Amino acid sequence: MKSLGDKPKERLILAAGLALRLIYVLFSTIYERQYDISQWDLSQPYAGGGGHLGYIHYLYANGHLPDMNPAAVYQFSHPPLHYALSAGWLKLASFFIKDPEVLAESIQVLPLVYSVLTLYFFVKILDLRGLAGRGRLFTLLLLCVHPSLMLLSGSVNNDGLAFLFTVMCVYYLMQWVRDAQTMTVVKLALSLGLGMMTKFSVTEMALPALAVFLYVLYKNRERRQKYLLQAGIFLGISLPVGLWFYLRNYIVWRVPFTFVHDLGTDSWQYIGNVPAVNRYLFPVPSELLENLRNLRIGCGYNVWVQIMRTSVTGEWDMAGVPAAVKALAMLLMLTGFVLALAALVAFVRGVVLRLPGGGGAQRGAAQSADRMTPKGAGELSFRADRILFMSAYLVHFLLYLKFSYDNPYMCSMDFRYIRILLLFPAVALGFSVNRAKGNPLRVRALWMLLVLFSVFSAAMTFAWCFL
Repeated sequence: MKSLGDKPKERLILAAGLALRLIYVLFSTIYERQYDISQWDLSQPYAGGGGHLGYIHYLYANGHLPDMNPAAVYQFSHPPLHYALSAGWLKLASFFIKDPEVLAESIQVLPLVYSVLTLYFFVKILDLRGLAGRGRLFTLLLLCVHPSLMLLSGSVNNDGLAFLFTVMCVYYLMQWVRDAQTMTVVKLALSLGLGMMTKFSVTEMALPALAVFLYVLYKNRERRQKYLLQAGIFLGISLPVGLWFYLRNYIVWRVPFTFVHDLGTDSWQYIGNVPAVNRYLFPVPSELLENLRNLRIGCGYNVWVQIMRTSVTGEWDMAGVPAAVKALAMLLMLTGFVLALAALVAFVRGVVLRLPGGGGAQRGAAQSADRMTPKGAGELSFRADRILFMSAYLVHFLLYLKFSYDNPYMCSMDFRYIRILLLFPAVALGFSVNRAKGNPLRVRALWMLLVLFSVFSAAMTFAWCFL
């Protein structure tokens, strides 16, 4: 049987990723594996209550922004874009769906669409980076089957749309480096501005954008007037689009831009009394071993264990699931951890340190990649991509650690706050796979690890849906 070419294989991987997302959305309700949603009843008028569903219900019932202090109602402090789109969808769907429960479940159409569009921009980013061959298939498969992105496809809060806009910021920054077009700047500004109108954390992409802009401006000093004009256009669009809601809340109710609801020290999630060494360095060994022995996913106070756990199972409470599912979660965590470690090593070697790889120097690989990019700008685009990847990784991770320290609760260490960090090491690992052609044992080991991870991830998706 003749082997499929790379393009059919790529389509097959994308189709599998879409199918898994569709299955997850169809067979998971809006109350399963969600975050801070509360309850709602669309057959009744909005009668108070917070949470993400309460926010959507308010806009659906009233057709305008909340007229109370948003800091006083749980989750109403979030900017309104996702909730307004969801309310608009409900208005449209209500013409065709009369059963209020079915109408409520239909809200998952939006995160599914966000997830599909995110996959589209992943492909576009790989195109710009010039990642081809087996490495491209490797990276695509990893991004298509990752459980964190699977969970996102059915999440009815604002995470899905915020993540989409974050990925779009990465893509349009990379495209602007290559074409320097004003229209690309407009798209980048809208991505950032609309992202900020979805969730404040998207603002973090402004720092990598600044780093890339300063580098490009320095390398094109003779055309600084053009770039400064584009910077003005960027700020003129992104700032008013992204900040108007926060300014409104501050002026009217004195709500800080970075306001976060405090769960209180009496919350079961509070970990402020746990020593910092156990939170940020080492969990208590006896507790960790006890959890492993009894197939419990514990040590929720330790940031590294929380990253491992929530990156593949979210905050799903597994207390009542069968032992087989707990064992599956452990295997998924283990393979995910090893794969993440390999990706991090590839990221450090290929992007941060630019060390030679098995197939030649990283610079040579990058220049070859740029030649495969229709709008490539040679070494300039590679250096700008490198600045973007490193600064975005560093900014998101450091602010994640700060957030978890300032808000000492288990949920503050959820991987969903740094989900974008999946992208940069995954791309680096794809290039590493291509450069390791002279080391077939290493390539086979990486593929075997990814296949196992994919099988475990698909199995967990079906466990979520049907158990």
